[in-house]
Amino acid sequence: MVQARKHSTSKERQAAYRARLRAAQGDPLTLPAAAGPSSMPSTARWRTGLDKAARLMQVVGQEMQTYSDQRTERWHDGESAERFHECLDRVVDLHDQIDDLRSDF
Repeated sequence: MVQARKHSTSKERQAAYRARLRAAQGDPLTLPAAAGPSSMPSTARWRTGLDKAARLMQVVGQEMQTYSDQRTERWHDGESAERFHECLDRVVDLHDQIDDLRSDF
């Protein structure tokens, strides 16, 4: 027996999928809700935010490095590769700065 469609278009189906995915994962880039002073100090919330930022910068850096490793030698000789590696260096520097800041908390 054929099952009736829940969504009339693929756009609606994809939107429902994304909504379920967001609901299951939560928003990974938000800080925990501001809590009362007795339950979660501000520094703990900020440290959590810095931890997430450091992990995100690490993932971005790894993905960029993988992308670069998969490019041809010809690409590496070009100007776009030079700009790309400058951005990659800035991402790595930013990760290091976030790590330094985390150690201050």
